Amino acid sequence: GPGIDQLFGGAGIDTFQRDWTGLAADTFVMDLSFVLGLQNAVGFPVSGADTFTGIENYTCFGLIGGFFTGDDNDNVIRTDLGVDNLIGNGGNDQLFAGGANDTVQGGKGADALHGGVGRDVLTGGFGNDGFFFEVARQGADRITDFSSSAGNDDAFHFAAAGFGDLPVGALAKGRFVTGTAALDSNDRFIFDPATDTLWFDSNGSAQGGVTEIADLQASAMVTWQDIFVF
Repeated sequence: GPGIDQLFGGAGIDTFQRDWTGLAADTFVMDLSFVLGLQNAVGFPVSGADTFTGIENYTCFGLIGGFFTGDDNDNVIRTDLGVDNLIGNGGNDQLFAGGANDTVQGGKGADALHGGVGRDVLTGGFGNDGFFFEVARQGADRITDFSSSAGNDDAFHFAAAGFGDLPVGALAKGRFVTGTAALDSNDRFIFDPATDTLWFDSNGSAQGGVTEIADLQASAMVTWQDIFVF
C-alpha cells in the first residue's frame, strides 16, 4: 500500500501485488531459486526502487522508474518508461533500458547492454561486453569502461535498419575514420580520440548527417574492428 515498503519473499512461491496509487520507494526482494521452472515474470512498478533477485527473465512496465538487480545467472531484464537502474551482476546478462536517461551496469560476464532512448550511462564491467544501438537518434550515451583488451574485449553493435542499411556483420574498414570528420562518401563511423566520442555519419563526406552515438571514458580507443552490424 502507500508508503515505503520492504518485502522479502524468501524460498518458495511468492506473490507481491503492487499498489498503483502509492508513489513511495518500495523494495521487492524475491528469492526464487527454489521454484523449478519459473523463469519469467512481468511487473508493473510505478515508482521507487524495486530489486528483483534470483529470477532469470524480468519485464517491467513502469511510469517513474526503479532499481533492478540480477543474480549470478544469465539474466534478461527489460524496463519501460522511467529513469531506471539495471545491474546484471554475474552471468551473461541482457539488459534493456527503456525511454529515459537510465544507468545500466553489466557486472561480470559477457553482457549485452541496450540503452534505448535517452542519454544513458552504460558500464559493461568485467568480460566481453556488447553495447547495442537500434537507431542513430536515440540519445548520445556515456560509456564508462570501453575496452578492447583480451578478456575484456568490448564491441559496438548497430542495427542495420537504423543505421543506413549497412551490411550485416563486421564493419568494413573503409566505413570507419579516426579523426573529426568523414573523408569520403563511404565513411559512416567516426571516432575522435581528442574528445573520446563516437559519431555516425549517414552520408559520409557530404554536408550534415552527423549524430553523436557515445561519449567514452578518457583515453578510450575505438577502431573499425570494434564495430558490428546486426
